[in-house]
Amino acid sequence: MHDCVGINISELAFILLVKRPTIYAWLKEDNRPIKHNNKRLSAIYNLCLPWKEGCLGKMQEYLYREINTGKSFFDLLCEQQLNKKLIEDTLDIIMATMKSEKLEHNKREACLKQHGFEPLSQEKLEHRLNCMTRIAR
Repeated sequence: MHDCVGINISELAFILLVKRPTIYAWLKEDNRPIKHNNKRLSAIYNLCLPWKEGCLGKMQEYLYREINTGKSFFDLLCEQQLNKKLIEDTLDIIMATMKSEKLEHNKREACLKQHGFEPLSQEKLEHRLNCMTRIAR
């Protein structure tokens, strides 16, 4: 799940109503999920496969954002009964939003480059942030 959409161990434990050590035991193959958890885990993984295949990266900033019907993707995964259609629709919305934002970002980058502006290095960004926070104090 982490590789697929960026859900961490704590979040996965919350979704499955288990504790983190239980998840770690499953990962180390010291223990196996009970039938209910295995079925739910499999269903969630299968719902997220299109995301993984789309190679869009992790969705941390969208995980808790209310997307569809006032619920976040995380909220939908936590529901007792998984609503596959709603989860798929929500993933589609997130995918479209991320693609659109990536396209806009690339357009801005190209426009800036065309006018002689190069992207700032991480070091320069951090330096500017430090200067701005000193001024704000």
